[in-house]
Amino acid sequence: MELVFSPEFQRLRYVRLCNINSLYLTGASEPKRFEHCLGVYHLADQWTKSRRLTQRQADVVRAAAILHDIQTGPFGHTFQYVMEDNPFEQRFEHASLDSGVRNRFLQLVEAGAHFSGQKFAVYGLLGELASDVFAAIEGKGEFGPIISGSIDLDNLDNVVRLAFHMGLCSDADRTLPIEVTPLIQPFADGLAAENSALPLFERWFHIRRRLYEFLLLDRGEFAAKAMLTLAVEQAADAQILGPDDWRLTDDGLLDALHDRSVGENQIISQIIKRLRVGNLFECIGIWQTPMVNEYKRLSESLNKRDLETIIDEKISSSFSARFRTCLHYILDKKKTCRSISVRNINTGNEEKVGYDSETLLVGAFVTNWRATPLSSGERQKTREIVINTLEANGLRMLAIAPEPLANPIGNPGLFE
Repeated sequence: MELVFSPEFQRLRYVRLCNINSLYLTGASEPKRFEHCLGVYHLADQWTKSRRLTQRQADVVRAAAILHDIQTGPFGHTFQYVMEDNPFEQRFEHASLDSGVRNRFLQLVEAGAHFSGQKFAVYGLLGELASDVFAAIEGKGEFGPIISGSIDLDNLDNVVRLAFHMGLCSDADRTLPIEVTPLIQPFADGLAAENSALPLFERWFHIRRRLYEFLLLDRGEFAAKAMLTLAVEQAADAQILGPDDWRLTDDGLLDALHDRSVGENQIISQIIKRLRVGNLFECIGIWQTPMVNEYKRLSESLNKRDLETIIDEKISSSFSARFRTCLHYILDKKKTCRSISVRNINTGNEEKVGYDSETLLVGAFVTNWRATPLSSGERQKTREIVINTLEANGLRMLAIAPEPLANPIGNPGLFE
């Protein structure tokens, strides 16, 4: 209870489990990381009670479960990826709480150690458990695979929680995490599981796949992430936002971007105003390519801006109106599909359930507000310009990504 009422953990009541305040996937936009972490704690509590552990071991597992997200930035991975993909003097590592202590992300300096005026307390509350708890959150140590592995207590909860909120799994699937939890155990650097867990893993894999198809490929979701990413990138480039701002909440980040963006940076506040009222960038197209190795090069903000300028110049020479474009990349590496590798306790064999996704998603958008949307001819010509420019810059094998909301699912069992 002391951990729950720490300022760090209370902050999670204002940070979404989803990475954007979804306009169309409204079921995904409201669950908070606070309730998710309580769910993971419940699974950890059930797991420790099914094992013969010392009190100290049980404390480490429970503490790691409830604290695994306390260093999550506003809007989760949307903020995290910008901080990780661009050069800063301090490197932000969302899963590394030990790094947070070294780099003052947990703000051990008393004057800065607060949320809503209350001093940070977790590090002191953990005492000598801290190093083991932090290691488990990173997937290391005796209990790392249970907290951060190919299928772990964190993923069991967040996948089913979001999918249920969105209507993508059945009422019966709500109990899947609780059914799986007692059947798994750490083994070497991975997991072992009883034979009866394999069909449950299969079901979880299918739920995850369907969930992430919506979270990654929905056009409105993609556009909103592109807008927030652009605003954060521009704020970081202008040095009005940095890794230490991970302590902000979702709304706190939007307020900070709005309030700090004055003068030549006021374009950032305009993006935030539009995002808040759902006035999203107009989608030109979403593509996918197997060229995942290009992500690191393309995702740096300076490289994005250079490529957008090239596209804008080509568009302006083709149309009477001038369009401003925005590129956004999402690396789908073990996101939509993540295979589960376990040792079968009953047979001793290594088992693999599912497969890993590995694709790069590319979104292109028109950013400047227009009284009328792009005509079909303008849209087609703009797509051709974007594709040709991307290919000329080394990004080939582009194919139009499927649009999940174009084929809504009425029966959750249909996606098996």
